[in-house]
Amino acid sequence: KENKQQEEAPASRVDPDERPASYIPKKPPPSLVDLLLPPGKPVPPTDLLNPACWPQIAGATVARIIHRFKRLRNELDDSLRLIRELPRLTVKQRRERELIASRRVFS
Repeated sequence: KENKQQEEAPASRVDPDERPASYIPKKPPPSLVDLLLPPGKPVPPTDLLNPACWPQIAGATVARIIHRFKRLRNELDDSLRLIRELPRLTVKQRRERELIASRRVFS
């Protein structure tokens, strides 16, 4: 019974050397959301790369590579035009150049 009283004693009454480094609150009662969740953690799928999703993964990878290439080429073009003191390209001119380049690559 004496041990219970010592455990339940507030931190202000406990010897300063025996106090915990930080206050640990009691676990709150479960909320409605906690009650609606399933009791266990979800099981991760065993097939991380299902063969049915390979075309989408390949397509997304190619699209990212092409977009990065376009961005780098546009940055290089802008820096060269700045060095040579040429006017900047308009959006329409840039799109036409990108179309010509992509036709050159995919032909």
